[in-house]
Amino acid sequence: MVLILVISIIEILSIIFLFTYKKYTYKKINGIVVKDNLVSMILNSEEKKLIYSNKKVYLNDKLVKYEIKEDRGKVLKRSGNNYYELLVNIHFSKDKKVNEVLELSINNKKKTIIKILKEVWDGD
Repeated sequence: MVLILVISIIEILSIIFLFTYKKYTYKKINGIVVKDNLVSMILNSEEKKLIYSNKKVYLNDKLVKYEIKEDRGKVLKRSGNNYYELLVNIHFSKDKKVNEVLELSINNKKKTIIKILKEVWDGD
């Protein structure tokens, strides 16, 4: 009797975990250092929305805040996609030089464990 109760509690907790636990996915974005703490980025519309919706980004495994200084608008249109230029103020170490490329990681979206398992099962 007690064993059945323990097993059913474990099953209930597992189901709750599957539907409520969320895992973040990250997107890598490159930027070019323009001057001290100022980075220029050329982004498509999806990446631009990500930059506007988040306030922190990972740079060299450190979470740093950023501030959008200037949105220069659409600078390029290629094969139906629009690309935008943003100037972003990011605090990074002084060893970065002008024209050096920075690789930034930003939160893309949350996925629940059950959706991840469903994608694996479907083969997507």
